[in-house]
Amino acid sequence: MMFEILSVDTGGTMTDTFLVDREGNFIIGKAQTTPDKEYLGILNSLKDALKSSNIELDVRRVLESLRAFVYTGTIMINRIIERKGLHPIGLITTAGFEDTIRFGRGKQSWVELPYSERLHAVSHYYPDPIVERSYVRGVRERVLTSGFEMISLYEEEVKEAVVDLLEKDVKAIAVCLLYSFANPEHELKVEKIAKKVMEEKGKEVPIFLSHRINPVIGELGRMNTTVLQIYGAEPSREQFELIKQHFREIGMKAPLRILTSYGTTVSPSHEKLITTVTSGPTGGVLGCKYLGDIYGFDYIVGTDVGGTSFDVGLISAGQYSLKTESTINRFLVNFPMISVDSIGAGTGSYIRLDPVTKRVRIGPDSASFRVGVSWEDGGVSTVTVNDALVIMGHLNPDYFLGGEVKLNRKRAEEMFHDQIASPLGVDVEEAAEGCLELINLEMRMYLNAMIVGTGHAPENYHLVSYGGGGPVLTAGYTKGLNFRGILVPTWAAAFSAFGASTADYGFRHDLSTELLLTPDGGMDQIVTEMLNHGWQELKKLMEEELRAEGIDPESVLYKPSLRMMYFGMLDDLEVPVVRFPIKESYIDDIRHTYDDMFEKIYARGSKSPEAGYMISRIILSCSMPTPKPKLPDLQEGESLPDEKAYKKGREIFCEGEWHEAEIYEMGYLTPRNIIEGPSVVEAPSTTFVVPPGWKARLDRHRIFWLEENKRG
Repeated sequence: MMFEILSVDTGGTMTDTFLVDREGNFIIGKAQTTPDKEYLGILNSLKDALKSSNIELDVRRVLESLRAFVYTGTIMINRIIERKGLHPIGLITTAGFEDTIRFGRGKQSWVELPYSERLHAVSHYYPDPIVERSYVRGVRERVLTSGFEMISLYEEEVKEAVVDLLEKDVKAIAVCLLYSFANPEHELKVEKIAKKVMEEKGKEVPIFLSHRINPVIGELGRMNTTVLQIYGAEPSREQFELIKQHFREIGMKAPLRILTSYGTTVSPSHEKLITTVTSGPTGGVLGCKYLGDIYGFDYIVGTDVGGTSFDVGLISAGQYSLKTESTINRFLVNFPMISVDSIGAGTGSYIRLDPVTKRVRIGPDSASFRVGVSWEDGGVSTVTVNDALVIMGHLNPDYFLGGEVKLNRKRAEEMFHDQIASPLGVDVEEAAEGCLELINLEMRMYLNAMIVGTGHAPENYHLVSYGGGGPVLTAGYTKGLNFRGILVPTWAAAFSAFGASTADYGFRHDLSTELLLTPDGGMDQIVTEMLNHGWQELKKLMEEELRAEGIDPESVLYKPSLRMMYFGMLDDLEVPVVRFPIKESYIDDIRHTYDDMFEKIYARGSKSPEAGYMISRIILSCSMPTPKPKLPDLQEGESLPDEKAYKKGREIFCEGEWHEAEIYEMGYLTPRNIIEGPSVVEAPSTTFVVPPGWKARLDRHRIFWLEENKRG
C-alpha cells in the first residue's frame, strides 16, 4: 500500500492524521498533542493510523512514498491566546498615531463574548496590547491615500527611534506607517535607515514592513496583523523546521505545506505566515465544501467540536464566505480568511459553580489535551464536559483513544459530586446530564443565530458534524433545528485534516482600492485600466515569490477576483473574474455576477444597483493542483449490522434515566446499517452517541445520516 498525502491537524487537545494512498483511499489516526515538540504528536498519530488500520508498514516506508505533507493546526493561535509569543517587539509608526494599537476599536471589547454577556458593559474589556506603549515610536511623515507624498520622512527621527528600541533590547521591529499600502516608499526608507543603524551598533534584529505583510487600507488592522505575524507566527518557523528536519531524518522527501486561512497551502518560508494562524478551522470548511460538491449540496453548515471550542462555518450557494476583517483573540485584523466563528465550548471545557448564585458555568477555558479529572495523569482538578460524558456512560473509560489513555470513572463521579452535584442537591448523574444540556443549549443557540443571521433558516442547510467531540454531542446541539440532513463522517475526528488534504498549493495577494462603477457606466474605462494595472502588479509580486520557492510561474493558474458592494453599503462580497487583462465591455459581466451572488446570499429586495458599485479590493490568487483524496464508494448491504460489530452493552444515562444501550465498533459497520438509539458507536478516534428516539444510517461513503424518529 503506497501513500502519497499526509495531512495533519494539531489541535489544542489532539493531533489528527489523515493518510491518503495512490488510489485516493484514506486512513486516520489520533494522538495527544505535544505542544513543545509537535513532531512527536504527529509521529504518534501517524503510528496510530497504521496500527488501527492493521497496516504493517514501517513509518519510514510511508514517509518515503509521500508526495505531499500538509499541516494545519492551532499552535500559532494558542501562542497568541496564551501570550507566549516573541517579546518585546518595537513599533515605528506615523507620529500622532502611536496610541492606535492601544486604543483599538470598540468592538474588540465584546466581539468574542457569548451573546448573553455582550449585552452588559460590565463584561466588556479590551485586550492588553502586545506592544506596550513604551515600545512604540512615532516619526513624522505623511503620504496621502492617493500615494502622493505630502510630508517627507523625518529621517533623523527614524534614527533616534531605532537606537532607542535597540537599547530596550527588542527582538524585532514592526514598521507601520499610515498609508504605506498606497505608497511604500517611506517604509522602505525606514528599513534602510534601521539596517544602517544596526550595522553601526553591531546589533541586528529582524524588521517587518506592514506593506509587505498586509498592503490594505485600515491602519489598525494592518498594524495588528504585522505585530501578530511577529509575535505569533514567526516563532512557528522554528517548529516547522523541526518537523521538516525530524521527518527528513526518517525518510520524508515531500515538501511541507501549511494550510492558509483562505483555503490554499503555502511553504513554511512564505512571507505572510500570519495567513496560516487560523488554519485549523479552515480545514473543516474545505472538507464540507468537498462533501457538498460530491453530494450536490449548496447550503452546508460545518460544526467542529474539539476539546476547547465549537466552530461554525457556513457554505451558502455553493461557496464559503471569505471575510476581510476579523479578530484574533480580540485583536482586529484585516487579512482574508474563511469565515468561521467560534465560542469557547468543547468537550474539555471546565464546569464550575458561581460561588454566589450557584449557577453552572461552562468554559470558556478548557483542560485541553489533559481531558479532565477522569485522567489522573492530566493533573486537572476541575471537572470538565468529558468527565460528565464518562459519568453518563457516553464515553468508554477503557477505550479513550483506543485504550491508549485510561480514564477513571469513579474519580470523575467523586469530584463531580463534590464540585457540582452536592452543592446543587442533586444526584451526580442528574448534575452531569444537566451540564451536558447546558453546553448543548449554548451550542444550539449559537448555531441557530449564525444561520438566521444570514437571512436563512436551518431547514435550508445540511449540517456536517466533526471534530473529536462532534459525534458524541451531535444529537444534543441539533435537536429541534430541523436541518435538511445531519451528516457525521466516520472520520469526523480527522475531518479538518481531511479538508486540508483537499487544498491546492497557492497563495493570494490583496490590494486596497476605491473604484466607483457608476450606474451610467461613465467610469468603466478608467476602472478597467486600474483593475488591469492592479492585477499586473500583484502578478509581478507573485512571480518573485514563486521563483524564490523554485516554482516556474508559468506552471501555476492565476485567478483574478474583486471585492465589491453596492455604493453606500458596509459589507462587500468576493466576485470571481474569469481572466485578466479585461476589456471595458467585461465590466457589465462583473456587475451581473455581483447581482446574482448578492441575491443568493441576501434578500433580493435589498439589492440597490441604482446607487452604483464600489470596488474595495483587487485580488489575485495563484494555485497549483495537488493530489486529492476520494470518498469511499462501497456497496450497500443489510440494514442490520453484522454480529462482529456488536460489543458488550452498557447503560447510558439519557433523559433522566438509565438505558441499556447497544455498543458497536465503528470499523465493523457497513453501508446501509441502521443504528437505533439508545446506542453508542465507538472508534479509537471518536465516539458517536445515538440517543433514545434517534437513529443513524451509514451510507456508501461511510457517512452516518442522523435523524430523530418521527413522533406519532
